[in-house]
Amino acid sequence: MASVSQCQPCSKLNKSVQADKWCTNCEHFLCDKCVTVHKESPVSQSHHTIDIQVTSILNVETVTSPKQCASHPKLTLDFLCTQHDTLCCKMCISDNHLLCDKVDTIQEASKKVTKSTLYHDTDDEMKQILETRKRIIQNRNEIKERIVHEENHIVRKIAKVKASLIQQLDVIENSIRSELQNARKNAVRLLESEKVDSKKSVAKLEKYLGQLDVFTKNGSDPDVFLLLHELQPVVSEENSFLENILPNLSEPRLIFQEPNQNFVADKWLGSVTMKEEKSGLKHCPSKHMQAQIISAPKSFKLCDRIDIKNGDVTGLTTDSNANLVITSRDRLLSYSENGKFINECKLGGDAWDVSFHSMSGNVVVALQENGIQLVNNFTPGRVLKCKNAVWGVSFGNENIFVGDTKGNLHIFNYELRHLKAFKIGRDDLYYVHYRSNKIYISEPISDVVHCINDDGSQIFNFNSSALEMPNGIATDRSGNVYVVGRDSHNIHRLSTNGKKSEVVLGPVDGIKDPCAICFSRDYRKLFLSNEDGTSVYVYECQY
Repeated sequence: MASVSQCQPCSKLNKSVQADKWCTNCEHFLCDKCVTVHKESPVSQSHHTIDIQVTSILNVETVTSPKQCASHPKLTLDFLCTQHDTLCCKMCISDNHLLCDKVDTIQEASKKVTKSTLYHDTDDEMKQILETRKRIIQNRNEIKERIVHEENHIVRKIAKVKASLIQQLDVIENSIRSELQNARKNAVRLLESEKVDSKKSVAKLEKYLGQLDVFTKNGSDPDVFLLLHELQPVVSEENSFLENILPNLSEPRLIFQEPNQNFVADKWLGSVTMKEEKSGLKHCPSKHMQAQIISAPKSFKLCDRIDIKNGDVTGLTTDSNANLVITSRDRLLSYSENGKFINECKLGGDAWDVSFHSMSGNVVVALQENGIQLVNNFTPGRVLKCKNAVWGVSFGNENIFVGDTKGNLHIFNYELRHLKAFKIGRDDLYYVHYRSNKIYISEPISDVVHCINDDGSQIFNFNSSALEMPNGIATDRSGNVYVVGRDSHNIHRLSTNGKKSEVVLGPVDGIKDPCAICFSRDYRKLFLSNEDGTSVYVYECQY
């Protein structure tokens, strides 16, 4: 095809003439002279021409009418089968449309086409399609712009989330470091508290060994003999103390638990715990001292009586200085072994049972209706309110065991946080005593003494017609159990397995309305709240 601006018939004659018209039938560009010739020719006088300006606006191919038959490429489409609404060539008519009702020539069928329904429908439909296509383009452009905007917005959000996560990780790291520091402090505090008594003991033993060495080198045999007898209670007390403390010593370890793949928000960096393992420390006393330790007192001799002013003594224990610690109404009292008053403090309510913790030096008191209270060096601490009224209380390792009025034994940790509870009986649990991972509990209304493991499993239950309303409980250095019979006015001694029992003190020994009981730290004396709590009887243990 020649240049769109050149007359094509002239071009064939090697003439360069600008075209003025476009013949839609011939699909040729024509100058004005060629248009005149074109219209005068019988063959092309019916052809349709348009101005060249129109072809400059429209692509010439868009105004080119289809001419060739698709089925018969050598023939032109000159007819319309109105029955099938199909453009046909001569061959199409003879092959497929001879029986059709009406076949018109294109010239006839196209008359007034611009006013036809087909023209208007096609024109409207194409305009609608054009408009829709333009809206699609506009919509796609708008969405593209929105996507770019959203990308930038999300990038900023990602950066913000990243900064927030880093901040959270910093907070979690600081929290774990704080936990680690607290765990270390708790471990060190535990170790330091467990050193206190041993440091005192070391100083005392070094002093006595120095005296023994001086007497051995410079003194007479009677002097050494007397000193040795003076040292026997000291050795007995130390052995007894070691027997009680060593099974409870632990070896704390700091453990770091790395995070797993299922990250938990507050454990992205792992967690820290303190694990307490049983200590491997052991103590083997000499055979002579072993024989003394495993023996129980053969009898008890009344040697002293401590009268308590306005007394209502319900709880007894001894501290690390071998002083007697007493609960009487809403007071905590301290007396020496020979009955000399030392100190007192007011408690947060009427007290019942009491227990001393040798590691920390703390005292814990059951305040009946008010709960439990810790006391350090006769300075009262906070009171923890309990759901039910409480009676019995005892330290055991780093836990506190508390008996309530509903037959439940509660376990608290050192910070007075409730850990768990066991159902032991039906009624009031008056006294609780802990010894070597065993817990002894008196239930006076049912006349029963319970013995359980510290996991709540039962070891034995004891009751006897000779034991009425069991109250205070204590153990001697060999682990035998002493139970106060308040209404039977006697003291029972049970074997460690609860299968054997005997009455070791009764009315003939001055027992009347007894309540609480405890041994001295060296197991040389037995203290008993007697005469309905108005006095404390002191008995010498005869071995």
